[in-house]
Amino acid sequence: MSAFHSSISEILALHLKCGSTLIPYWNWTHAAVVYDITIYQQLIYINGIIDTVFEGIVTPHEGSSSLASTTIGFGKSAAFAVTSFYGQSIIDQFLITPQTAKSSCQICNDALLVAYFSFDTNGTLNDRSAGVRPGSSSGTSITSGYIQEALLFSSITNNFFQSACFPYFRRSLTFTLLLWVNPTTVSGGGTIVHVSSDQNGNGTLCFDMFGMTLNGTIIVQTVQNSTLTTAFAGPIQATNTRTHLALVFSNRNGMRFYVNGTLNNAQPNMVNILAFWSFTNSQLYITLGNSQITGAAAPSCEKGTLPIVSGAFSGVIDEFRFYMTELNGEEICTLVNV
Repeated sequence: MSAFHSSISEILALHLKCGSTLIPYWNWTHAAVVYDITIYQQLIYINGIIDTVFEGIVTPHEGSSSLASTTIGFGKSAAFAVTSFYGQSIIDQFLITPQTAKSSCQICNDALLVAYFSFDTNGTLNDRSAGVRPGSSSGTSITSGYIQEALLFSSITNNFFQSACFPYFRRSLTFTLLLWVNPTTVSGGGTIVHVSSDQNGNGTLCFDMFGMTLNGTIIVQTVQNSTLTTAFAGPIQATNTRTHLALVFSNRNGMRFYVNGTLNNAQPNMVNILAFWSFTNSQLYITLGNSQITGAAAPSCEKGTLPIVSGAFSGVIDEFRFYMTELNGEEICTLVNV
């Protein structure tokens, strides 16, 4: 199996077998080719979805891995009468896994799960997705979680976890963000998930995506433009109670908010509602448990009509997942009940 991210796919071929999808330029695309010698089958995946299947391929490459070489960005194609060509593209995360025919589920995760922090003792701050974006934290410790261990945020003002895990080039913005929360106190509010273009929590784009009001009501919101947000109010969060939160967004289907696997609220017909920041090509940071990092001034960010009280969150966060796709209710329910 080989997988790569490319803005332009000149050719995706093995034994002159090609996929059927045209790849748009200036959009990150995940492509994978799987050959299974046990059933003589080749599959081409685009963004985690099967694009083309070829059966009866009985002549796989059997060269020596010690002598084989891989050339990226230059190739030849007898099928298209091209003696040589240079690819004009950006390529990232190129991977070959010999002796392994990855499953559809594995490839879907490789393509669409862009960040997964389980916060377990073994590699507490490690990203367990294919992207491998490590995180950093301050004022946190390990405690028991929904699955194995979790990250405990104290009530001090400088506790946080942060990762630069929001991808570049978000022009066709679609995502699902999920996590477990278990606050030890709800009075005074607090930031659960903060998004910012600057590492210190500030920037041309910054807002609390998940947070709490003074009485502990869960709020989820997204930015429409520099002065307007769309926000939903969830339940009043009880202390020492685990709650699963999920936000699903796409330009086509709008915004949906799930609590414990059940749809809590939805706003359809939000075409291009995130244009203000989906075209922001700078890196975005996700900060958990606070709106700022240690030593930084309190950020001046977009605020919605529902009164999130930004600042330090006191409690436990576990199983943070970020997908660049829309998960449906059944898929979210499966993750809730893992």
